[in-house]
Amino acid sequence: MFNGTSLGGTPFVGIGKLGNWSFTTRPAAPSGPDLVVGADPDSDFATVQGALNFLMQNVDKATPATVTIRNGSYNELLYLRGKDNVTLRGESRDGAVIQYANYDTLNPGTGASQAPGTSATAAGGRSVMLVETSDMLLLDTLTLRNTTLRAANISAQSGNALLQQRQRPPDCARHPPSTVSRTR
Repeated sequence: MFNGTSLGGTPFVGIGKLGNWSFTTRPAAPSGPDLVVGADPDSDFATVQGALNFLMQNVDKATPATVTIRNGSYNELLYLRGKDNVTLRGESRDGAVIQYANYDTLNPGTGASQAPGTSATAAGGRSVMLVETSDMLLLDTLTLRNTTLRAANISAQSGNALLQQRQRPPDCARHPPSTVSRTR
C-alpha cells in the first residue's frame, strides 16, 4: 500500500478501478494448435512465448502447429522444449520482429538445459530463442534479432537462436535433423 505517493507529479491511486486500469482475458483458451499472436483483440496471445507455452502444455508433441505472428515488435526471449512440428510464421519479414538485448553480463550462461531431471542448472543463455528436444521447427517470414550492440562493458554477445538436441531416437536415420530456416 502506497499512501500519498505520486508518479511524475500525478497522485498514484493504485492499480484497479481507482487508477482507471483493468485488463480482460478471453472466456476460453484457444481450441486448436493454430494460434495468432498480436496486439489485436482477436489474437489468441499478445506474446510469442505465451503461444509457445500453450503449445508445449496443451498440444500433443507430434501434432503440427502454426503460430502466425502479426506485424509488430515482440521484445522477448523465446524458449521451446519438447514440441515438434512447430511453424512460427510472421506476417512479413520486416514487420514481425522478435528481439531482445541479451548478452552474458545481463543473462549469464550458455543455454544449458532447462529440462526437469537434467544435471545442468538452468543457466539462461544469450540467444534470443532457445530450442531443446524439438524437431521440425520452421521460422518463416520473420526477423529474429539480438539487439545487443558490441561494447567494451558487454561480454559475450550471442546470436539469435540456440538449438540443442539432447538425445536422438534410436531410429534417427529415418528422421531428419532439427530444421531451422529463415525465409527471405
